[in-house]
Amino acid sequence: MQKQAITIEHIQQFQSHLRREERSAGTIENYLRHLRQFAAFLDGGPVTKERTRAWKDHLMERGYAPVSVNAMLASVNKFLDWISWTECRVKPLRIQRKLFRDASRELSRGEYLRLTKTAQGLGRERLALLMETI
Repeated sequence: MQKQAITIEHIQQFQSHLRREERSAGTIENYLRHLRQFAAFLDGGPVTKERTRAWKDHLMERGYAPVSVNAMLASVNKFLDWISWTECRVKPLRIQRKLFRDASRELSRGEYLRLTKTAQGLGRERLALLMETI
């Protein structure tokens, strides 16, 4: 089945759909901006899974953060669901979360003692207790 290109009418109708879904103005603006970027990348060509995947790769090559790429893909995938071109959707990037904080951001024992002592010295007993708890 041959895919159509994204048209201005598609974008306007998608905007109306988002409004009916009671999306916030900022969300609608982001979705439409991402969709327009995708349409510009396609340059009037048909929407296919391969071209959607190529756009995803293009975003990574341009140096977008993985979280930003995933936000853009979510917008386009939402549009593709809405227009029933679900076979053109692509999966988001896998992002591995850091389980532990960078060791350089940890307080040393001396820093910890100095902070709690200062809080106590200023009469901020609750703050000192909070720091001890954490």
